Amino acid sequence: MDGWFTYEHLWRVGTLASAVLVILLIVRRKVGGKGSSYYVLSGGLILLLVGELLRLDDPLLSARKLGDILAYLPAYSGGYLLTFVGFLSVVRDVRRGQNALRSERDFIRGIIETNEVLIMGLDLEHGRIIIFNKGAERITGYRRQEVLGRPYREVFLAPEDRPEAVRVREGMRSGRLREVGVHEHHVIIKSGERRLISWTYTVCHEESGRQAHVVGFGHDVTEQRQMQQRLEKAKADLERANQELDRLASTDYLTGLINRRLAETLLDREVVRMRRQRTALGVILMDLDGFKAVNDTHGHEAGDAALKHVARLLGRRLRATDVAARYGGDEFFLIFAQTGAAGAASLAEVVRDLIEKNPLVWQGTQVPLAASLGLAACEAGEFVVAEDLVRRADEAMYCAKRLGGNRVATWGCQEPAEAPLDEAACG
Repeated sequence: MDGWFTYEHLWRVGTLASAVLVILLIVRRKVGGKGSSYYVLSGGLILLLVGELLRLDDPLLSARKLGDILAYLPAYSGGYLLTFVGFLSVVRDVRRGQNALRSERDFIRGIIETNEVLIMGLDLEHGRIIIFNKGAERITGYRRQEVLGRPYREVFLAPEDRPEAVRVREGMRSGRLREVGVHEHHVIIKSGERRLISWTYTVCHEESGRQAHVVGFGHDVTEQRQMQQRLEKAKADLERANQELDRLASTDYLTGLINRRLAETLLDREVVRMRRQRTALGVILMDLDGFKAVNDTHGHEAGDAALKHVARLLGRRLRATDVAARYGGDEFFLIFAQTGAAGAASLAEVVRDLIEKNPLVWQGTQVPLAASLGLAACEAGEFVVAEDLVRRADEAMYCAKRLGGNRVATWGCQEPAEAPLDEAACG
């Protein structure tokens, strides 16, 4: 009997000590509540533990003498009282916590349900829909009971888009993708229409730390993207129109060559570069011989065709660095960069010969063409302004005209490239 009494007290002491540790280390963490409530509860258990330890000092005497039992009564009564008060405090705290959680849950639910944004939650293991708010119903046309528990990819994605959705979900589960991010893709709503949804998502974890759910907040950006595409297209069209206007402003509408204004601008640049790099520069002013007769004999359409024909011949023969422009009427202007008088004269002769040997074919009839070319050049190290070069080329061209045409005349020399030339006539 004495041994049984001792073992009983030892068991009670162990139970009380374990209860103190469990309450402080585990119950508070799991259940929650204020620390003061657990301190009172633990204090009561500790008093009971003290009473049991005192009785262990002489368990038989404590069992036989009422006075000894009364001596331990304050520890027991105080322990039971504190334990009871602490227990009631913990229960009160837990109820308050539950009410607070319930209020927070109702508040969050109200936000989710009244929000116009599409809010959807999925479990990451199977990709099934577990949250579907009123905004999602309004945007997609589905009722909540129609989609809850069903795989998101089967409800909202086209077959060709499903593998990508699986890859994204696996990336969230494995942690390869960021836990908070943005994703954009098309969904198929109940009517069969494709809508572009921009998602902001966040991955939710279990207590163990494992990724369990993903919640997405979606905005229907279909009209916005369409408007953006229309604006970008309009911007591109405007840029093309501006480029076309620039081209038309600098291009001769008939021949497709650059016009006089752009040719003069390019000549100014070449003169500046010629001075800076100390290189040569040659220019030619060319006029078609007998062009009025072509118009009078074959009509103005034939004259236009002749101008286009000459422009094509120039484009076929000139170098990439050369510039050809329609200067006005039947006059053409050529710029030969980094080319002195000898080189420019050789090129001019090639152009003259090309025009002479390639007559215009108009309505089955060959219309012979010829040109008078005036050449002005500036050698490396010489100083000349653009206006002087043009004036000299113009004087040389009229010199070629006076000599009968279909020839090249060089300004400043005593004879043209093909025939003797009076020095006074050449200027």
